[in-house]
Amino acid sequence: MAMQSKMPTEEEVRTVLRKVIDPEVGLNIVDLGLIYGVEISDNKLHVDLTMTTEACPMGEMILADARRTLETSLPADAEIELDLVWEPPWNPSMMSEDARAHFGWDSASGTPQTVTPEPEVVPETAPEIAPVAEAVEQSGGLGVPFRLPLLILGFASLAAGVLAGLVRMGWGVPLPSAQLVLLHGPLMVSGFLGTVIGLERAVALGRRWAYAGPLLTGLGGVAILLGFPVSLGASAMALGSAVLLTGTTLIMLRQRELFMVTMALGAASWLAGNLLWLAGAGVPAVVALWINFLVLTIAGERLELSRFLPPSPGAKRIFKAILAVLVAGGFLGVTGSGMVIYGIGLLGLALWLLRQDIARRTVKEQGLTRFTAVCLLSGYAWLTIGSLVLLVAGMTGTAYDAVLHAILIGFVFSMVFGHAPIIFPAVVRVRMPYHWTFYLPLLALHASLLMRLAGSGLMLPGLHSLGGLLNAAALVLFILSTVSSVVRGFRGGKE
Repeated sequence: MAMQSKMPTEEEVRTVLRKVIDPEVGLNIVDLGLIYGVEISDNKLHVDLTMTTEACPMGEMILADARRTLETSLPADAEIELDLVWEPPWNPSMMSEDARAHFGWDSASGTPQTVTPEPEVVPETAPEIAPVAEAVEQSGGLGVPFRLPLLILGFASLAAGVLAGLVRMGWGVPLPSAQLVLLHGPLMVSGFLGTVIGLERAVALGRRWAYAGPLLTGLGGVAILLGFPVSLGASAMALGSAVLLTGTTLIMLRQRELFMVTMALGAASWLAGNLLWLAGAGVPAVVALWINFLVLTIAGERLELSRFLPPSPGAKRIFKAILAVLVAGGFLGVTGSGMVIYGIGLLGLALWLLRQDIARRTVKEQGLTRFTAVCLLSGYAWLTIGSLVLLVAGMTGTAYDAVLHAILIGFVFSMVFGHAPIIFPAVVRVRMPYHWTFYLPLLALHASLLMRLAGSGLMLPGLHSLGGLLNAAALVLFILSTVSSVVRGFRGGKE
C-alpha cells in the first residue's frame, strides 16, 4: 500500500501489518494474534502489540518492522504510536482461524474461539511498556552501540575455546595462555554461549542491570584468555549467571508457565555449576549442570513455541516428568546412577522434541523458516545420539568426548546456526536476508562431527583430530556466512 493522503481504516491497518512476519513460525503478526488493538484519531495511529512471551528478544525488531511498514501507508505527517503490552498474556486462542488451521487445529481439539482482546480492559496494574522509538531511554535498556561490545566479548571466548580444543586434539595452534588448554569447556559454555544467552535475555527484559550478566561472563572469559587467575574469571562467570537467573525468575513470576520454569531451572543449573567449579570442582563433576543450562534453556523456548500446535494429551505431564529427571540427573551426574538417570532424561527430551516441536510443521515452509526447522530437527537427532552413547557407554574414555560433543556441538550449535538469522538482527538491529548458503555451515558441522565421532568409535585418532579441525572450520564458515548476510542486508537497504 503506497503512502496515502488520508488516514487508513482499522481494517486497512491490519492488512498492512500482515506484511510483518514472525520468522520463527512463518506467519504474520495479525493472524498470530499479536495485535491487541488499533486506534485511529485525527492524524494519529495507536497500535497495541504483544509477544508470545516476555522472554522473547524480538520485541524491538517486530515493533521496528511494524513501524517501517505502517509509515508507507500513512500520510507523511501522521503520528504513529506503538505500544508493547503484556496484558492479557498471549495464548493460542488469540490466533485467527487461518492461523489455527495452518498449525493443524480443528474443532475436535476443543480449542476456544478466537478472542480479540480490547486494550481498554487491561487492568490498571498492568505494566506500561514504552513505544519502540523511546523504549531504550524509558525502559532502561541499552542501545546497539552498547550491545555489540558484549557480543564481541563472547566471540573472544569462542575463538579461545576453539583454539584450546584444537590443541587438546594435537593441533599445533598458538595459544595466548597455556592454561587455556584445560579451560576449553568453561570458555565455550560460560564465556561464549552464556554471554550470548545472557545478552538475548537482557534485550528481552529491556533493563540496564540485566546487561551486567553478559558483561560479567564476557569479561570472565577475557580474563581467562589473558592469563589472569582462573578464580577471577570463574567468579565473574558465577556473578553473570546469577544475573541471568534473577532476570529469568522475574519473567517467570510475571508469566507463570511451565516453559518459564524450565528456563529458570536451566539458569539455576548454570549458576550451581559455576559455583561448584569456583569452589574447586573439576569440569567432569559439573558438566551435567552446564549441559542442563543449555538443554533446558532451549527446551523451554521450544516448549513455549509448541503452544502454536494443537495440545497433545499428556504431553505436558510427560514434559514435567522429563524435566524432573534432567534436574535430578544433573545434580547427581558425578555418580554412576546419576549419569544413567541423566541419559534417560536427555533421551526422553530428544524424543519429546522430535514429536512435539513446531519444527515438524514449519519444515514444510520455505526460506528462513524452513532452514530454522531443519537446524532444529537435525539438532534433536544429535541429542538422541548423545543420550544413547551416554546410556550405552557412560562418560568414560572416548565416550566422554562423543557424548559432550554430540550434545554441545551437534545439538547446541545446530540451535545457534538456526536462530542466528533471527536473534542476531533482534539484538544488534541489522538485516540478515535469507540465502541458500545458510545450509553450508550446517552441512559442514554435521559432516565434521560425524567424522569426529567415527574417529572416536573406531579408535582412529587421526580421523578424530581431523573431525575436530573441521568442526572449527564449520564455525568459521558460519561466522563468514553471517557477515556475508549482514553485508547483503546492508546493500539491500541502500538500494
